Amino acid sequence: MRDERPTGNLKRRVEHERAALRRNMHLPPLLASPWTEEEPLLTSEPQSISRYESLGPSPLRHGGVRKTSRSSEANYTGSDYFKNRQVQVESGVEIRIAKLLMADPLTKELRSQTHRLIYKDDDDEVHSHVLDLLQIRTDEKVVGHAVKTEANRPYLQKIVDHLNAIGHPEIDWIEVKTDKDAPAWKLHNAMDFLWARANMHETDLDIVRRRALRLGHSVEFWQLFDRGVHHWGREAAIFYLIEQGELVPEFADDRITKVSTLLVNMRC
Repeated sequence: MRDERPTGNLKRRVEHERAALRRNMHLPPLLASPWTEEEPLLTSEPQSISRYESLGPSPLRHGGVRKTSRSSEANYTGSDYFKNRQVQVESGVEIRIAKLLMADPLTKELRSQTHRLIYKDDDDEVHSHVLDLLQIRTDEKVVGHAVKTEANRPYLQKIVDHLNAIGHPEIDWIEVKTDKDAPAWKLHNAMDFLWARANMHETDLDIVRRRALRLGHSVEFWQLFDRGVHHWGREAAIFYLIEQGELVPEFADDRITKVSTLLVNMRC
């Protein structure tokens, strides 16, 4: 008589995987948990969240020298949050540059509209300029970022040159940033890295490390999932390890996708 146990074990394993996949697909990424071989099946127990449950401390407000305002229907204004502090922006270029700075490993704190700086132009006339973004770095350097479109770079560069020549006791230097510094591929990668920092799980990190070492010197992104089945927690772990340098994209200046080739740079 044929032994049915291997078939039964396989069916249960498939049920466990499907249960884990369904659960993670119906939860926000932040709540997705890693799949393990001991994964329990879904239960019918109702889950509820109290309206009085704490959502954490309130974020710090903008606190800049001015608030951004909409000057026209074509002008984008809005805000984001980084490390529990509001960051205000007033253009699409500014939010792109802000996202890149948030994803920069050197960024310890990011503030917006922080300083109104006074300078004299070539005709010795006095002007003021409000810094768009201020980056406080982990190496204790403080860098100001003046943001405009690439077409306005020459005009803005003159202002920044005057400001750097005068200097400021609280700012080490000021840089010009434009949309040319924030191509789409770099912005997509930055947002994936930010998402991964918030969603990565130690269990998934360990699974990805072991799988990558087993597969060899290079792997494709999708191969680090279980049999190629997408999983939130596993994806977060992969992006996190890319940011940490343990997995290195074959092409540095390209968007990282599920079919990107990754070089394994882990130490056993």
